[in-house]
Amino acid sequence: MKGELFKRSAMAMLFALTLLVAYPQSASHIRFMGIPINGSVSNFNAQLEKKGFKKTGDHYTGYFNKRKAWVGANVENGILYGVHVSFVDLHPDLGGTTIINQYVMWELEDQYNIEFVEKESSDPYIHYLYYAVNEVGFFMTTIQEVHEHEYGIDVDIIDIANARKAGVFGD
Repeated sequence: MKGELFKRSAMAMLFALTLLVAYPQSASHIRFMGIPINGSVSNFNAQLEKKGFKKTGDHYTGYFNKRKAWVGANVENGILYGVHVSFVDLHPDLGGTTIINQYVMWELEDQYNIEFVEKESSDPYIHYLYYAVNEVGFFMTTIQEVHEHEYGIDVDIIDIANARKAGVFGD
């Protein structure tokens, strides 16, 4: 199940990376739960553990914005450039999941001083895709059909400067 969530967000991530190509560079870095998305992955993971996250396979399990979640670092060419969050609880109806996603977006908007806009997705499993950009980060939330009639919410937080440094997208 976890693998499916990460795979299905690949199409949305391509959109995110395309959008960032034209966005201006910044010297500062975005934070996830107060942890800079900068430096070594081992340091980032150690900071997650200090916040109560537990290593479970290739990801960490804990609470993000009061919701149980899987958290994984996005790394390319040895550079930490983002964080992927998959909320653990799946919901049987799209309407209820949409309401929960709205609360997730409001919390992120307050934390990062951003405003989400909706984007069409060509992926048949992604029912809703929202994104926001500020001077240091790119934020995306998606509602995906994980299994038939079970929906999950994913959040991606990307540090623009490190994504460029990692060569995730061109300048």
